[in-house]
Amino acid sequence: MASDMELVGTALAEISRVEAGLAILQKTYGGILFDVETPEGMHMAKAARSVVRQPRYDVEKIRKDAKAPLLAIQRKLDAEAARITTELLKIETPIQQQIEIEEARKETEKQARIRAEVERVSAINVRLGELRGAVPVVERYPMPAAQILEHIGDLERVPVDDSFAEFRQQAEDAKSATLSRLRQLHDLAVTREAEAAELAKLRAAQKERDDAEAARVAEQQKVERAARDAQAAKDAEEN
Repeated sequence: MASDMELVGTALAEISRVEAGLAILQKTYGGILFDVETPEGMHMAKAARSVVRQPRYDVEKIRKDAKAPLLAIQRKLDAEAARITTELLKIETPIQQQIEIEEARKETEKQARIRAEVERVSAINVRLGELRGAVPVVERYPMPAAQILEHIGDLERVPVDDSFAEFRQQAEDAKSATLSRLRQLHDLAVTREAEAAELAKLRAAQKERDDAEAARVAEQQKVERAARDAQAAKDAEEN
């Protein structure tokens, strides 16, 4: 019995033989106009059609007959490939699952490290903000010198150490700049309060002088009224 591939080879040879007759058919029947309006012409046209059509039918039959074993081979190949693929996946899948689990674990750890780093830097930035935070408050809401001095003391007690990690220099600079500005604001407040105290003293002294002058004027007016009243009484007696 011929093998499937031999059948295919035979089919190709048969198609080649049909192809060899194409030139004769083209030469014999190509471009002919039949007088199909007459019985004889119609008969000749049908005969020519039969001669040309039969090789076409033959080619189609050869194709189908040769394709059948190929389709069988394809189905067998597909089935065998699917079976082997299934068996391979039974081995591969557990390995793939291990890989995926480990990769997922590593990704989880990576994301956790990223979140921890973000939180670490964020916490340090909050502390840096606290080192700088007193100045805007004092500048916006003028405070007594004593209260500013409290802010200075609080800030001086804030340690700048390795807990700031790579931001330690920034922390030292922020603390130094803030203390410098707070001391300036404290000096301004001391000056402002001294000027206010001096002004209050001057106003008190002026008020004391004004009150003394008012009392003197009032006493003088009292004396003058008494003198006028006495003169009026004397004048009344004489009349």
